[in-house]
Amino acid sequence: MAFQVLLFVAAVFLQSANSVDPNKPGVVLSGGKAIVIQNYHLLKSKSNIINMHEAYKMKEKYMRDCDALFKLGYTESGIYVIQPVDSPYLVVHCNMSYDCSGWTTFQRNTRNSEMTWTEAWASFKYGFGNIEGDHYPGNHYMQLITRHKWYKMRVVLDKDDDQKYAEYSSMKLEAENYNLKLGAFKGGATDALSSSVNMVDNMGFSAKDMDNDNSRQNCADKYGGGFWFNTCDPATPTVQLNQRGRIYWGDFCDDCRHVTMIVKPVDMYCRPEDWPMEE
Repeated sequence: MAFQVLLFVAAVFLQSANSVDPNKPGVVLSGGKAIVIQNYHLLKSKSNIINMHEAYKMKEKYMRDCDALFKLGYTESGIYVIQPVDSPYLVVHCNMSYDCSGWTTFQRNTRNSEMTWTEAWASFKYGFGNIEGDHYPGNHYMQLITRHKWYKMRVVLDKDDDQKYAEYSSMKLEAENYNLKLGAFKGGATDALSSSVNMVDNMGFSAKDMDNDNSRQNCADKYGGGFWFNTCDPATPTVQLNQRGRIYWGDFCDDCRHVTMIVKPVDMYCRPEDWPMEE
């Protein structure tokens, strides 16, 4: 068995050498079972994966997202291995505290982040950062996670003395240019993504080397981080979540302390008012 595992690991690394993904997959061994994690570069310590050994011992398949993990009985927020439909194994951060639980983290940034966020298209595609802290899991992988079901998206913003969220009843990432399509808005943080003032709904993703906004200037290059920009005209307020040193969200805050974007499948039986909002 050990010899077979070694052969498998060697084959994985030979295959990854020819991968189009610049961030090579990594292999985690658990109970003699080799798990090839495609976004291994986000993981700083495999010992922090909550469901690594449990999934092997119980002979369970890895779940498609954090919502499926919560329904299976996992209630601790942290790092998990998942396997979306027809996709490779991935590590993700799951938030099991916010209402209805089972939220998969799409982005996390803090005002004093060590990350510069001035990354190229490929980095935003495959992810960067530390999955236990500030990170971007990658548009490619988030598209794999959300493509087979209806998902909703929540942006949780923390000012120094206040926390509010903006939620969109549906979200979808297109495979090409990762155009972001959003549903109806609700929440106390104002609508800064689909309002007439700043309409980024249906916009493609922009990075410093890929301009998909409607301005002559590359907004990602101007602001120093990738996002779904419409325009960077000074007269139009622009959401800035993926920048270093400043987190800006419409009328709610121009210098938020912390922001997290999270997604989960739409669940008509979940009532947010039944759940306390936790940090």
